[in-house]
Amino acid sequence: MALYFTLFLTMLQKTPMMLPYLSLLLLSNVSMLNHNFTHSENEFTFSTHMSGLMVVMTIFLVLGTLICCKTTLSTSLSKLIIMLSIFVIFCFQVNDCFLFYILFELTLLPIMYAILMWGTQPERLQAGIYMLLYTVTASLPLLALILLNQSHYSTSHLYLLQLENIISTNSYYMLFILIAFLVKLPMYGFHMWLPKAHVEAPVAGSMILAGILLKLGGYGLFLMTNIIIFKSTVMLFILINLSLWGGLIASFICVMQSDMKSYVAYSSVVHMSVVICSLLVGGTWGLITAKMALVAHGFVSPLMFYLVHLTYSMSGSRSLYMNKGLLMLSPILSMFWFLTLSISMAAPPSLNLLGELSFIPCLHMMNWAILIVFLLMLFLGVFYHMYLYSALNHGPSNFLLMMKKGMKAEQYTGFLFHLSPYALLFNSSLIMTP
Repeated sequence: MALYFTLFLTMLQKTPMMLPYLSLLLLSNVSMLNHNFTHSENEFTFSTHMSGLMVVMTIFLVLGTLICCKTTLSTSLSKLIIMLSIFVIFCFQVNDCFLFYILFELTLLPIMYAILMWGTQPERLQAGIYMLLYTVTASLPLLALILLNQSHYSTSHLYLLQLENIISTNSYYMLFILIAFLVKLPMYGFHMWLPKAHVEAPVAGSMILAGILLKLGGYGLFLMTNIIIFKSTVMLFILINLSLWGGLIASFICVMQSDMKSYVAYSSVVHMSVVICSLLVGGTWGLITAKMALVAHGFVSPLMFYLVHLTYSMSGSRSLYMNKGLLMLSPILSMFWFLTLSISMAAPPSLNLLGELSFIPCLHMMNWAILIVFLLMLFLGVFYHMYLYSALNHGPSNFLLMMKKGMKAEQYTGFLFHLSPYALLFNSSLIMTP
């Protein structure tokens, strides 16, 4: 850990935006004090293995994003990212349902502001409206049920509600609780805001949205499935099937994408379908699988958006048809694409592979027939990742690419900083602890 922070301070010692970085560094140190990742709580916060893992991942991702985008970030945007990270860390650690809901919704404001202010296309207004309508509208039933439970149980404390073991036999009650998090993850069918937001957001906004904000949906789903015992197995089975089939459809959409940002956005929908199914199946094995999938996607998806940005900065286009022959023009960038896509498509020994292999018993516990859908999704995942790499790195070179310079030294550092925590997680007990 000290090595990362030393490297971090060395890079930024002559940067005028040093104060926001140091503010985040201070926040990370305060958050990590006396944190042993076991269940602990006080009057306002509580900490579990899941929340501790999410906090550590948030700190690394925000630091990695700030370093990767150091040359393109304005002071205002860096401060906005710092503020967003504070909301997210508090959201992962609060012990009150109502306060969790408030922070859950507050995280939308900074990213929406970033899209509207630093987006470059006129469509950014439509993207912001889609994001606001989808996420806020879907979360209103959750707010009503939180207030209803607070009046019934005289508390909104997460741990006390978990001890109550609220039992729900009503399918609509269950759907109203889960839909807020299914939209935020998102599940296919509630995903229309995500590609629009990614395409219009600046690169730092896309990295934060993919790496951190989508994980809030997974964490919220984890909390609700621990608090409430759902007796409606039919509704659970329907949601699991919809999620898997949605992931398969999103895989087909990935194959047909020509915009690299849209490609990465739809691949996130595919990854999140595994998280949704694992959490809905529940149990120790389901939770471990969801952790693996969340962490694996949390580190690799922002990295893919960063590589899209580097490629775009060379060619001025995100189209696969305009970016060819990258292997001859920038072998280092081509190698970075190879490493990132290999991790994303679950090549061994990546964490994605462990998550997908551990997902197979989860499906077998529900119904072995839907395993076929998952295997098709895996096959298509390998196909569209290999297609993206081949389309980018082979073929005749674009003359616009040939006029651009290669990567800079700080871009190498940003990539390695962002990728290194992913490798360290293999020896972490956080992943394998339910």
